[in-house]
Amino acid sequence: INRAHYRLWYAMASSSFAAALLDHDEKSYDRSLHFFEQALNLEKTSLCHSHYAMCLLKYGEICHEQQTIELSVYHFEEALNLQKNAAYLHTDWIFYYASALDQLAGFLENDSRYVKAIDLLNHILMFKPEFPHIHFQLALTYSHYAELVSEPDLFQRAIHHYRIAHQKEKENDQIILDWALTLVNLGDLLENDAESDQRVY
Repeated sequence: INRAHYRLWYAMASSSFAAALLDHDEKSYDRSLHFFEQALNLEKTSLCHSHYAMCLLKYGEICHEQQTIELSVYHFEEALNLQKNAAYLHTDWIFYYASALDQLAGFLENDSRYVKAIDLLNHILMFKPEFPHIHFQLALTYSHYAELVSEPDLFQRAIHHYRIAHQKEKENDQIILDWALTLVNLGDLLENDAESDQRVY
């Protein structure tokens, strides 16, 4: 009846996104992204930008598409530009923005985006140390950064956060799996370094 009503498009987008998170169906994500786009065409709000970015991030994780993650980062930045105090009012925006930067850095093999993601996550840790999954995400980001630059100290920081994350979420098997993978990558790095030293001498 009224296709020019921003709140209706945004409500449909939010409902479709909630359904997509439950059924993990690509069609549900496509539908919610379409509704978010319609809402943003009518009114560009920080709330809509941020939720659209979150939807893009979750969809990008499923389809593993660089372009989708890039678009997610763009809309997080639009939301944060519109809401200057988001770091204090919307900590979840910062958390998911850092997660998107971590994933984008993996596609681009870009260390500066890893550094920015880690800075944002440490900011959350300082102001809200009990924020859900903060240590797990820090562990993941440090380990991804460490793999890129082959730096043992960064691996050790990742392991530190894995240890804390596991203490807080003992039932989360994904933490143990990613922690084990990080240890394997660190072992490979140290073994290669040892072989290089032997060749030198």
